[in-house]
Amino acid sequence: MDPHDLTLLALLEKCRGDHHAWINGDGAPYALPDDGTIMGAVGGYGGGGQETLERQITVARQWTGGEGSVEFVNGGVDGDIAWLAMIERASVNVRGQSTTRRWDLRVTE
Repeated sequence: MDPHDLTLLALLEKCRGDHHAWINGDGAPYALPDDGTIMGAVGGYGGGGQETLERQITVARQWTGGEGSVEFVNGGVDGDIAWLAMIERASVNVRGQSTTRRWDLRVTE
């Protein structure tokens, strides 16, 4: 198997684990390095580091559990840069609500 394919597979598995944690109330895996930027699913954008960590933890706390999947759409590796385009699909239990909510996002990392 091509080393680039192995890199993309490893990153995809990490994204799947992070997504599972997030929809089950743990936003910590979505923390970014200090030079990272996120355009969040609930609006706005933020810089990396502690700001992103706090924001993602706050957002994830609105879920009390969920199920989901991450579909790989496209990706690549060029030198020391890799990217993934994915669709994250989830059905989440929102804190304080009796019904589940669909939470589907197109994500590029």
